[in-house]
Amino acid sequence: MSMGINKIFGMFNDKDPESSSMDNHYKNLLDGMENTPSYKLGMFKKIITYNDNFGVKLTNLFQGDEMVFNKKEIQEVGEMLTFNRAWDYIRLCDLEDKNWVDALETGDDEYLAISIKLSISFYEDYEDYEKCAFLKKIETFLENSLASKK
Repeated sequence: MSMGINKIFGMFNDKDPESSSMDNHYKNLLDGMENTPSYKLGMFKKIITYNDNFGVKLTNLFQGDEMVFNKKEIQEVGEMLTFNRAWDYIRLCDLEDKNWVDALETGDDEYLAISIKLSISFYEDYEDYEKCAFLKKIETFLENSLASKK
């Protein structure tokens, strides 16, 4: 019994007429989550944490194009893309907003601390001190928040 290629790829089609209302319900819930501080903070951590994985994929993508791009250039581009994409999530952090404060306190872990430190270091290298100052405020807030819990 063989399955047609269109049928296989059709399994991943969001516009499948047979999709249930339950699927739409969960899709709507997930769409709403993308606008929450917890989601944005989680994406920031995830993007920075998996930076090396992205670099490997990017290097593999350009494998064989060494005459056009050298490995170091590809890694630099990968880092630039990674940190700037992560910045798109964390730049919306507002330490005056209760939802952001709750998300930061709940999501505070070693991955967040490392992600912030790596981001500060990255932006220092490019002398983007406005981003460094913004990230440093978050780092200080988390350090103070932890100190007050002890």
